[in-house]
Amino acid sequence: MRFGVSGELIPANMDAITPALAARRRPRRMRSGSAASSAASARTIRHETTREQCRRARAVLEDAGLAMYQCTGYWQCLIHPDEARRREAVRTLRAALRVASWLGARGIDTGPGSLSPRGPWFPHPDNWTAGARRRLVQSLRECAPSPRTAASC
Repeated sequence: MRFGVSGELIPANMDAITPALAARRRPRRMRSGSAASSAASARTIRHETTREQCRRARAVLEDAGLAMYQCTGYWQCLIHPDEARRREAVRTLRAALRVASWLGARGIDTGPGSLSPRGPWFPHPDNWTAGARRRLVQSLRECAPSPRTAASC
């Protein structure tokens, strides 16, 4: 069984992940006496996050018996009709995938976004148009690593 830790329990700032913090997040022993393995989630995606920051944070978590399960991104809008905004969303998603890889995470928490002015999870009729679908497919293709970039992850 794996127990998860989510939200503010894991800081968004990679440098704030310390051995003391990781020790506090480690699950207590289960009744059977065996230690639970744990997974964590963090809102850690920043364009400026470096590979070295991630390696250090990963090592701190692993030393405490924790593993980063998923990273949470910015909830960018991959279907935006404004090409500059769509390209920025792709850049953000690529950063999220890169950071997740460096942390050893199994994945990221993301979505296509929404054209609703209320936010990324709200419905909007234009989310379901052929244009939005084409932009989503284009965005995801641009986020998929090429064989050359996959080797560097």
